[in-house]
Amino acid sequence: MFVKNKEFSNVLTTAFDSVKEHDNYLTELNTYGDSWKNYSFHLNGDRNRELEIAIMLYHLG
Repeated sequence: MFVKNKEFSNVLTTAFDSVKEHDNYLTELNTYGDSWKNYSFHLNGDRNRELEIAIMLYHLG
């Protein structure tokens, strides 16, 4: 995601906190710097099928 907000730290906090509220969220896997995290989620209706999702935020200040 490309972020134009001047308060980039607030965007990071909101985005990464919100991920953990998703119904399919399982765990945080890795962190690379302040703006890139990898997560594990399960598929709808099948907790045994996991997928990894990377969330990367870039400041365009």
